[in-house]
Amino acid sequence: MSKVLKWIGTVCIAALFTFGCTENVQPASTVSTPAPIQEHIVVIETEPPLDNAKQEELSAVLRRATFLEGVTVNGVAIGGMTIEQAKEAVAPTVSAAKEAYSVSVNDPTKPDTEPFAFTGANIMMLDNLDDVLSEAFALVREDTGYDSVMAEVAEIAAKGRAYEVTLTFDRPSLKGAVANYAQEHDSEPVDAAVAYNSEENKIDYTDDLPGHSVQQDELTDAILAAQNGDVLDAPVVEQPAQITKENVASRFTLRGSAWTEFENTKKTKNRVFNITKGAGMISGTILHPGDVFSANGTLGVRNKTNGWKLAGAYEQGKTVQQYGGGVCQLSSTLYNAAVKSNLEIVYRQNHTMPVSYISKGLDATINSVGNIIDFKFKNSTESDIIIIGYVVGNRLTFEIYGISLLEESGGEFDEIRLTSTRIKKLPITGEKEIVVDESKPAGYREVDRESREGSIWQSYKHYYLNGVEVREKEELDKSTYNAYAGRIIVGPSDDNTSSNSGNNSGNNSGSGSNANTGSNTGSGDNTGSGENT
Repeated sequence: MSKVLKWIGTVCIAALFTFGCTENVQPASTVSTPAPIQEHIVVIETEPPLDNAKQEELSAVLRRATFLEGVTVNGVAIGGMTIEQAKEAVAPTVSAAKEAYSVSVNDPTKPDTEPFAFTGANIMMLDNLDDVLSEAFALVREDTGYDSVMAEVAEIAAKGRAYEVTLTFDRPSLKGAVANYAQEHDSEPVDAAVAYNSEENKIDYTDDLPGHSVQQDELTDAILAAQNGDVLDAPVVEQPAQITKENVASRFTLRGSAWTEFENTKKTKNRVFNITKGAGMISGTILHPGDVFSANGTLGVRNKTNGWKLAGAYEQGKTVQQYGGGVCQLSSTLYNAAVKSNLEIVYRQNHTMPVSYISKGLDATINSVGNIIDFKFKNSTESDIIIIGYVVGNRLTFEIYGISLLEESGGEFDEIRLTSTRIKKLPITGEKEIVVDESKPAGYREVDRESREGSIWQSYKHYYLNGVEVREKEELDKSTYNAYAGRIIVGPSDDNTSSNSGNNSGNNSGSGSNANTGSNTGSGDNTGSGENT
């Protein structure tokens, strides 16, 4: 490189001559001398002119239409390719990377479950391939001199220059996927509830569970900021249950109970079977406020197909064998428990004849054939109630749990007791009925229905607090038990012809169970319907 010396000189000569006519003239010896001449030398380096070959080579590099050798994108060598060629070559790797791209999200409320993967296989993804190719294509485009440019080109070719395409989820598509994830993983809080433990015949309580809500915007932002392969915890907000286990337990106390006893012998085994079967079907029934319990609805039709056995039942003033005989002891015992629990009685009907296992006026009959007679009561409280029924030895017990009577009555009473009083006798009217059965031998005689006086009974509710009656007794219901003149079946004889008035076997006035709601006056006629005593 040549050097050119340029001489730059500046001579500054100043002469100052002062002439004056004043009397203060300076002496001639004070005149200043000229400053010395200064020289400044600057050295400038310049390139020697390029020959044509180098000039063309440099121009070709700076104005090329392809990528430099050594350049890679996602590991694909694109040196010598145009932008379009490079894009086509790299595109498969970008597509594969999108398919494999994954950010996993844990549900922190369910630590034992596998993370859910948000992947490019099912969510639209964005890439910056065009930006990366533009950046790589812009390499070595500035003229910094032949030697400098060629040195940089050689270095890239030797060492390489690698670029990677950045991937990210498309936000709108990701938001949709996050919304679906939230729908699957959000949970409503679960209130504690009462449950029946059939194995131990007792009340259990289910735990309350908090709900959880995925914070969708926060999760979307976190996934967008994550890298391929990252595992995140979903941001969630906990929502506590409104009713806790402690709340439920405090709302279920014994409101009322009743028990009756039965004969438990070989002779009555079918009846005991039906009672035990029915108690198991009723036990564990939960009634929400306003729900109505139906004995027939719960027990269903009593027949052989449904697993019931033949046992004694009342029909037209006498005892006959019917499937499900004995279930009226269930309805009668439960009736007493419901009344003592201060629940609304929707429908109750007494038997046509008194029963041995409960006081007169406090029974409740049901049947499942003919004119359906049911026992129904309503959960008239503001809280759930649960019925527990069980048989131990020769005793049937029903218990009803719910909000306490003391709380419900505002502290007025904590117990209800029941009594009943006969208010009227019903005498036997008419003659004993004689029925001639031509199929019987002469001299045959059978008492088909005993003569029996009837009666009307009034039942009462008594309210107690700490064992002391605190209210006037309250009328509950009237029960009518019909009087029967009796009936005898005899075989044919000279004295008993087929024209005997006893053939009036269809005249059973007052012998059936009545169907009056609430008040049971005995006026109904349910011939052939039967009562499951």
